[in-house]
Amino acid sequence: MESVEKKPPICIAAGGTAGHLIPAQCYAKEHGNAFFVGHKLSENRFLDREKYPYYDIASAPSLRRPWPLAKGFFQSVRILRRMRPRLVVGFGSYHSLPVLAAAIFLRIPIRIYESNIRPGKINRAFIPFAERVYIHFDGQTEHIRKGVEHKPLSWGYHHFPLSVEVQKVHRKEMGLDPNLFTFLVFGGSQGAQAVNGIWLEALAHLSRVHPPFQVIHLTGKHTPIDGVAAQYEMLGIRALVMDYVRDLGPYWQMADLFVARSGAMTLRDALHFGVPGLMVPLPHAAENHQYHNAHYFQEVVGGGRLIHQRDLATETLLNEIEELIENIDQYRQKVQECGEAAP
Repeated sequence: MESVEKKPPICIAAGGTAGHLIPAQCYAKEHGNAFFVGHKLSENRFLDREKYPYYDIASAPSLRRPWPLAKGFFQSVRILRRMRPRLVVGFGSYHSLPVLAAAIFLRIPIRIYESNIRPGKINRAFIPFAERVYIHFDGQTEHIRKGVEHKPLSWGYHHFPLSVEVQKVHRKEMGLDPNLFTFLVFGGSQGAQAVNGIWLEALAHLSRVHPPFQVIHLTGKHTPIDGVAAQYEMLGIRALVMDYVRDLGPYWQMADLFVARSGAMTLRDALHFGVPGLMVPLPHAAENHQYHNAHYFQEVVGGGRLIHQRDLATETLLNEIEELIENIDQYRQKVQECGEAAP
């Protein structure tokens, strides 16, 4: 019997937050035979290390620290020469810099994944060398150099608004009331203490002036869930409180409105599931990319409201939530229409 030659592997250059590593693992799952190279992958809770081979390299968050970057470059050259991948796919941040540089040095084709509306510093540097750039949103194309192929992300990630009946079934399965208006509150993979604090302060007033509602609240690892759950119980608000979940999909399926940061994955999920929301961009995110994402979602999609963290106060939060709830059908329709047309 004639043997089938196995394809060379794909190298995934990624690390850091869930916003980098979860899409990277989706790509690896879709394409198969992949290995990861990045900074501190052995310590990263977002990488499924039992499923994917990985290699740790040195790196640094600034070109002002050249020695770790140089060390990471030479480590990457050795790994790529040994593994001989057919392709290197970079998922942004300084974690991917040494690997992409090594790939160019070894003349291995590279592709870039850009999740945000405006490409980050590392991706901007490597996009001119890429044979393809994967994108999330239509608005990203203006920031990609002409002549570079840009392709929407797919990986089974299509628009998925749920019928009311299916939404009710999901809520009941998770122990929630199938008929109550449901908030999804979270701060991304790192959590958001500022969002948690103001939201919890606003709860008492919100429960007095609005019809009954329930909350799915992901607090992040820095906020004790027992205290948060006790506050909901004291106010008589039904809530599902957790610190973090790897797969947010089932919780998006139950939500009517989200309150969260504005990382690219959050907004892509909002479009995917057709959920409008209130966004509080992370103020110290690299190159202010969360603000640009939120601005796009508010002004172009028309799917939510944006509050700067410096303006975050109980009254502001309540006013914005009131606006969203009063016009929820219009906001939901805009998100769903944009989701249907999204890449």
